[in-house]
This record gives sequence, structure tokens and C-alpha cells, in this order.
Amino acid sequence: YSVVGVRERSLDEALECIGVAGYTHVELCGMDPHLGEVPTGTALQQLKQKLDSTGVSAGTLHAPLERNVLGAPEETWRATQVGVNVDYMRLSAEVGANGMSIHPVPNPRFVDDPDDPGLPNAMRTAARRSLDDLIKNTPADGLVCGFGEVNTHRTAICCYDYTVLAG
Repeated sequence: YSVVGVRERSLDEALECIGVAGYTHVELCGMDPHLGEVPTGTALQQLKQKLDSTGVSAGTLHAPLERNVLGAPEETWRATQVGVNVDYMRLSAEVGANGMSIHPVPNPRFVDDPDDPGLPNAMRTAARRSLDDLIKNTPADGLVCGFGEVNTHRTAICCYDYTVLAG
């Protein structure tokens, strides 16, 4: 069950509600009022304890919405969001999530110049390219992510290739 379904509650209250309802897995979302910022230190430990005490495990983590996309049309925007996504990937590994969702292209309402005549075509192209086309023409493009263990700590790693279709 996604915490978005109980977004009017604090994260602790949302997890309690989801646990009481009998769900054993939750989709955590990187947005306010729940995880608008990546928790670290004590806040991260409290999140793990809350998951444990409610009997709910992190099934997936949804990266922040709105401007947080991998296929941002401007290089500065894209580079910033890759950093944001890396932080949420680390969080995903820390809480033991089995997966993570990141949007590939932006909603037009979040671009700096929604009236740019080239924007619709760039977004259409990014969203409609077939997997076969992408494999053939952009074999090294994209964000490569993986989870593993380093010195007994769950770890997420990602690498973004800026050289092919970056935008």
C-alpha cells in the first residue's frame, strides 16, 4: 500500500494505519509530508524502527515527483536530479526496499520554458522510443543502478551516462 493513500497523516501515522490495516509492504514516497527530504542519522534510524514496529516493510520507494526526472530537458536540471535520485537510492537500500520508481521524462508544467516549440517533440521522442530502438541506437544511455552489500551494509550504486541522448 502506498503512503500516498494516507498523505494527510504524518509518516509515522501513515505507517501505523497501513500496518493496522494488515498490509505488510509499503511504497514509501519521496515527497512531503513524508519523505520530502532523505532522512539521515537519527531520523533514518527512527524510520527503520517505525517500519519494524508496525510490521511493515519497504516494498518500494518512489523518488520525489514533479521536477525529479531522469530525462530533464536541461543539463543543469538533469545533473541536479541525478544527485537527488542517488540520495533516494541510498535510502531505498537503507530501508531494504526491493525496488525504486523514478519518472523518465518531465511533466510539461515543471519545465522552465513550457512554450519552447521544441519541448513537445523532445518529450514525445523520449517517451515513445521503443526498447528495441533505444537498445540499437543508445546502448550506453541511461541510469544504471544496482543494490548490493559492502562491509555488511546494504548499498545502492548508480551511474548516469551523460553522453548519449542526454535530454
